[in-house]
Amino acid sequence: MGCVRALIRLWACCKKDNKGLAEVCNANKDTVCVDCLQCPDNHFSICETFINTCKQCSICDNGFFADPFRPCGKGSQRYDDTYCIPCKSSCLPTEYIASPCNPYQDLVCKSCSACGPNQYLASPCSQYNNTLCKDCAACPANHYRVSECSDTQNVRCNPCSASCPFGYQKVADCTFTQDIQCQMYDLGTCPQNYTSAVQGVFTVETCVLCADYAYEASPGVCLGCDNGKYLDLTTRECIDCPLNSYAPPYSNSVFQCQCLKGHTGYNSSACSVCPINYYRSGSEPGFCYPCPSGRVSKYAAEGISQCLCSNNTIETNGKCENCAIGKYATSDNTCQACPTNYGYYPTRVGCGCPANYYGFTDPIHVFGEGSCSSVLYRGYTTSFTLSGASCTVWLNAFASVRIKVLDIAGGAMKVKYGTDIYSFDGNIDVYEVNYQLTVSKVLMSLNTEGYATVSAEIVCNRCPNASTSSPATMFVEGCQCQTGFSIVNGICQKNGCPAGQYLPNYYDPTCVQCPENTYKTTVSSLFKDCLPCPLHSYAQAGSTSFADCQCLANYYKSGTSCLECPANSISAVNSLSATSCQCKPGYTGPNGGPCTKCSSTQYKPTIGPEACTSCRPNSVIVENENVSRMSAVSARTTSRVY
Repeated sequence: MGCVRALIRLWACCKKDNKGLAEVCNANKDTVCVDCLQCPDNHFSICETFINTCKQCSICDNGFFADPFRPCGKGSQRYDDTYCIPCKSSCLPTEYIASPCNPYQDLVCKSCSACGPNQYLASPCSQYNNTLCKDCAACPANHYRVSECSDTQNVRCNPCSASCPFGYQKVADCTFTQDIQCQMYDLGTCPQNYTSAVQGVFTVETCVLCADYAYEASPGVCLGCDNGKYLDLTTRECIDCPLNSYAPPYSNSVFQCQCLKGHTGYNSSACSVCPINYYRSGSEPGFCYPCPSGRVSKYAAEGISQCLCSNNTIETNGKCENCAIGKYATSDNTCQACPTNYGYYPTRVGCGCPANYYGFTDPIHVFGEGSCSSVLYRGYTTSFTLSGASCTVWLNAFASVRIKVLDIAGGAMKVKYGTDIYSFDGNIDVYEVNYQLTVSKVLMSLNTEGYATVSAEIVCNRCPNASTSSPATMFVEGCQCQTGFSIVNGICQKNGCPAGQYLPNYYDPTCVQCPENTYKTTVSSLFKDCLPCPLHSYAQAGSTSFADCQCLANYYKSGTSCLECPANSISAVNSLSATSCQCKPGYTGPNGGPCTKCSSTQYKPTIGPEACTSCRPNSVIVENENVSRMSAVSARTTSRVY
């Protein structure tokens, strides 16, 4: 091969033999050509001037695919990269996309299929789905055909009727093309709430409804609803009136239902119970009326005659009369002597608290409703039973009342006072709570079938702080301090414990020592007069002055505080000034500090302000912490190397 000096022509000389140019010819040798590399799949050859390598074929971008007639790196294209051409934009209206465009393949479209005979179109051909055809079905057993299979829907089938409607009888069985065949017949008599319009003929066409106020009780006989019910004109049934209401016979509307006595509300709706101390005697719409002053009533009182005398009065000739002094009124309208553990008021009826106690002791009033409506009580102590699933009991008293649940079984009970609600069941033995009642009330109720035994009693408050009172004292101000006690800030205090002591219990006149780390300088009974010692100090129980508070070791007293000694100084217990702090061994300085550490050639074995002492010649410090022992050791008298 002739040597050509132009480089492009040199490469062309090699290329025509499918080789690459490795070296250029010169005066001493000819041009050197080398074989081009055999590249693996998905690679193409770059065989040019001084370059002989393989490169991976490129992947087409979105919307393009590789030309299958110009494959990268194969045959005549072994030196060419991937050739990308644009994908088709869409399929024809009669086609669907079988495969979307990707880097290796164009968009593939296929023609939509048509349904064959005995098939119907379940889903039409769409952009991405071919036509969905399904085979026409046959009706299952016990069904008949309503419509034939068509191009757009399957055969429609309905289940065969089990029987003919009322007043008709079957004349033909169900087939695959029709339901059972029925024919009207004579009933012999009309159904309930109906009567025949044609005498002696009883078919579904001749039987008509009874009048709007009645239903048919027997053939040809129409009756009205009983008392407390009304006729529903749609169902022709007698319906109970709403809660706590009734209707007269032959009523045919809920608006004819009226509230029962002792209840309030509007016609056609549930009526509410009149609360305690209220009554209502009429049935027309209206409100409950309050009982006259001095009288109380249970729930759902049906007239003023059920408003009973309250507190300590009894009914006498239609009037409420007071019991005699020393007596109280009971729920059976009698006056009885006050219980032995109660006093009585010298100027008013009723019973008061015993001596050394105080409080209001008007009688308890207990009223029940629902399944407990028979509960009615007035007195100072009582027990009663709640039973049933709708039992509610209200308790009212102008006094302090103790309520106990003595027994409960088979149900869950709730006690409510104001916003406080307590719920409990048979898992507890006794429930006890005290309420200071005024015009408020305690509600007790059972919400399931069962029973609960409850007791309630008036309780008196014990006079506070070693004080006493006369019987029937109503207010705490009536409690007077015992001998040896005086009122201070509203409480009775012992007339003074000596310094270092206080009175822990006002009911026990014995004084005890103030606790450790406190002191008391005054003659009084209050614990608050036992003052605390300062931090970092100690005082024995019963200390009588601030001087008894001794600062701990390494602290000194400054005013009312115990301060820590300066750094590297120490002091004894009960040090009274900063000068009590002395430099510890190994440190020197004035009493009270500051303390400076001795140098490496000095020592100081004592506590105090003394100066540091220099070591002997040719000696060093063995221990220079200077806390317990110092020594200077001569290098000439020991074989130990320091």
